[in-house]
Amino acid sequence: MKIRNLVFRDLIITLMFLTFMPLTSCGAGGNQPEAPMVSEAVVQAVSQKQIYFAHQSVGYNILDGVLALTGEKLDIRELKDGIDWSVPVFAHAPVGENTQPLSKVDDFQRQLATGIGAQADIAFMKFCYVDFNAETDAKVVFKAYDEAVRSLEASYPELKLVHLTVPLMTQQTGIKAVIKRILGRDVYGERENLKRQEFNKLVRSSYGRVFDLAQIEATRPDGTLNEHVLEGEMYYSLVPDYTYDGGHLNETGAKLAARELLNFLADLK
Repeated sequence: MKIRNLVFRDLIITLMFLTFMPLTSCGAGGNQPEAPMVSEAVVQAVSQKQIYFAHQSVGYNILDGVLALTGEKLDIRELKDGIDWSVPVFAHAPVGENTQPLSKVDDFQRQLATGIGAQADIAFMKFCYVDFNAETDAKVVFKAYDEAVRSLEASYPELKLVHLTVPLMTQQTGIKAVIKRILGRDVYGERENLKRQEFNKLVRSSYGRVFDLAQIEATRPDGTLNEHVLEGEMYYSLVPDYTYDGGHLNETGAKLAARELLNFLADLK
């Protein structure tokens, strides 16, 4: 009974303290940073390449950002509409099924085997944040992905495979998060993002051509990282100013990720 009374006392003190503090939310922030721009030289460099991007919804967010930054200067086409690989193109298509990361690995291999792997200059796939939850075995997913990568590299030695880190979600904040911590319960987003970080660390340490989408999403407008620590492990979460629902990218986040992707692709030799 004494322990229970202490817990409720701490809850009351915390709630009184937070009453006089501004609260942050999991949604988009109120003061959104200025949308980024991309140079004409970068657009010109990317427009000369044959690119294939396999993705799901956050990928569409990023492509919306690419279109907003480049207008009609890139030939962006969905695979279903037919692709002429004899000319430069930025082709894309959905891959696999959300919440089933291994289905995306299998589907990406299947897609490249249709002729894309032998014709494109650059190819990459993106997992989604929903592919990783608190119970996901990140090592199993990475093993399947890495085995697919080794097979693709052997099959298409001229193809430049790019490796993306898994995008993130925001982390619960405010009174609910404080109460959960006091009660010893998990805060929404922390263990999920920790699993994403586990996978992303393997990607960063294993490959040379890495587009670090997670780090871009976790970098605040002032250049600092949205970092957290859980049980001694550091991990990132999505900056609230970049999202409209805690996971998908808003206009600012989409343009930011698109600018960095275009810069990355332009520099790729």
